[in-house]
Amino acid sequence: MSWAFQSFSVLRAFRIIRAFRLIRRMEELRGLVMALLNVLPRMFAILMLLSVIFFVFAVLFTELFYDCYEKGITSEDNFGRLDKTAFTLVEFMLLDGWSQIAKELMEVYPWAWFPILLFIAITTFVVINLVIAVICDAVASLKTEEMAEHVEDLKNQTSFALKETEEDHKARMTRLERKLDSIVYMLSKYDSGKLEPQQSIEDIKKHIT
Repeated sequence: MSWAFQSFSVLRAFRIIRAFRLIRRMEELRGLVMALLNVLPRMFAILMLLSVIFFVFAVLFTELFYDCYEKGITSEDNFGRLDKTAFTLVEFMLLDGWSQIAKELMEVYPWAWFPILLFIAITTFVVINLVIAVICDAVASLKTEEMAEHVEDLKNQTSFALKETEEDHKARMTRLERKLDSIVYMLSKYDSGKLEPQQSIEDIKKHIT
């Protein structure tokens, strides 16, 4: 029964995955994840390029140094098979212990530094930086989209404000025209003698105010 409880404990450990719910609640984090998902095709292309580079150099190193361990040149069998060579190349790319392997090889093959440094330069300083560039471009695109949305909102608010201003201006002009018409009407009545001067002045004041 102990194995059953151990399996249950392992399943309970997967509850930590629920922490990913924070992505949905945090807008900035959700936007960053969406930006990374949008660049997945480019990331896949870089991964394919890296796989081709690994395959070419794995075959090359295996052909050049496959018997170094048997001859006692290296302390470990780093290039005996293609899979071992691929794992060694991963260590080279991560800059993990590559100098020790290079020194051992250079004791017999003085030129061994060249293919090793060439592989490190291509993978570590070119391909990895290319991945970083793609990620930075994704984040920059996210910021650009946010700025574009902000500018669009400002345009909408400005156009709405201008529209309200024009409507207010038209309404004000309409009121002024009505007041002027009323004043002209009062003056015409005064000229015709239908209104007394004092009454005309009072009526005109009312229409002006």
